[in-house]
Amino acid sequence: MALYGLDLLLCSSAFFLLRIILVQQDRHDSALADYHASIQRKNAFSAGLYLLSAPLAYVSIYASFFIFAVIPAMYFLPEKKLGASDQN
Repeated sequence: MALYGLDLLLCSSAFFLLRIILVQQDRHDSALADYHASIQRKNAFSAGLYLLSAPLAYVSIYASFFIFAVIPAMYFLPEKKLGASDQN
């Protein structure tokens, strides 16, 4: 489980770096920049959880497995839509 957690951490880190390039392409649009910033916070949070899951696997395999299940569920939650803050 610890090795799987580290593997997911590396995948999450690669996605974070890929997303940085995407953010740089849309840096002139403030609405998109705010949206990308919220997505990047979620990506950084998930990478932190994956990092936590590796040493936690030696304490409780079930806790690590719970982290592995929570992160994909977190990405299925709906995001704040672009332009939703402009409409009242």
